[in-house]
Amino acid sequence: MFRSPITILRRALPVAAVALVAALPLLAPSTAHAWWRGGWGWGGGVFIAPPAVVVGPPAVYAPPPVVYGAPPYYGPARVWVPGHWWRGYWVRGHWA
Repeated sequence: MFRSPITILRRALPVAAVALVAALPLLAPSTAHAWWRGGWGWGGGVFIAPPAVVVGPPAVYAPPPVVYGAPPYYGPARVWVPGHWWRGYWVRGHWA
């Protein structure tokens, strides 16, 4: 099946870009001078090569956390009311 040149270019361009980025360390100078001090790259102090790219560790595909159901409902919380005077009468301590 015939493909147009535009389609071929659209597919080949990302592959070429990735290959260029992968080959860039091979084309860079081999001395380990700091890039911010100048004199690194091609030419007299002209910065051409980009600084190193830091890549993080690979992602870990862990299972999702376990979801537990809601705790059982035990009714309203009860509190202890100590003994006290109420309207002139002594009320012993009780649970409310």
